[in-house]
Amino acid sequence: MKTISTIGEIVTADYRAAGVLENFGIDFCKTGNQTLHEVCEERHLDKDLLENSLKNLSCSPGHQDPHWNYAGWDTRFLVDFIIHAHHKYIRETLPVIIRTGEKIAGEAGLGRVRIQEIHHMSQALSDEVTAHLETEERVIFPYILDLAAALKENVAFIAPEFGRVESPIRKVEQEHDEAVAALQELRALTNNYTAPENAPASHKAWYALLKEFDADMHLHIHLERNILFPRALALEAELLDRKGYTTIWFG
Repeated sequence: MKTISTIGEIVTADYRAAGVLENFGIDFCKTGNQTLHEVCEERHLDKDLLENSLKNLSCSPGHQDPHWNYAGWDTRFLVDFIIHAHHKYIRETLPVIIRTGEKIAGEAGLGRVRIQEIHHMSQALSDEVTAHLETEERVIFPYILDLAAALKENVAFIAPEFGRVESPIRKVEQEHDEAVAALQELRALTNNYTAPENAPASHKAWYALLKEFDADMHLHIHLERNILFPRALALEAELLDRKGYTTIWFG
């Protein structure tokens, strides 16, 4: 059995670990390639306490529930889930976040400068993420599904103009890092999405929506970075290394 060594692998084994890590101030998307030991050393955390908290997940109901075993999902189902659950959510929610932020930022009052800064950061994040979704749906996901079908049906596949899948994945991963950095900045600007007690209801609702969006983005990135993309690289490598297998390339 493979030893789990990185934060990304811990979260992949059981996504509930993300909540435990969050409680310790660890963003699993940012630290995914680091080991638990490295993160604890870097942040001066109690490693034993963190490990015990993670071990206690196995005592919780539903630990072996296959419905949420993302890593065990069929590739097409996983891709469809990402598109219909997460991409759809992003496309529906970002405009609401932007419209609400614009309205609140236009209101006079204490903290107006900070609100405008949060709104501008949200707008920048929206612009980046929207283009990112198009790249995934038009370029990466169709190719990954072709890879899965080719392996299952033992047929040749036509490799795309971008060559190996690692090229667009690398670009998307850079965009993931930028999105995580933007979300961290939003957390700092909003005091971890905690609105002042005397803030209007619309202000509190905006912060709550930003917090919900942050959580959805982290799961979205996890499903791609730690499960779908590594699977795509492995599928492609297996097909290209298969004895007697012929790949048809453009050009």
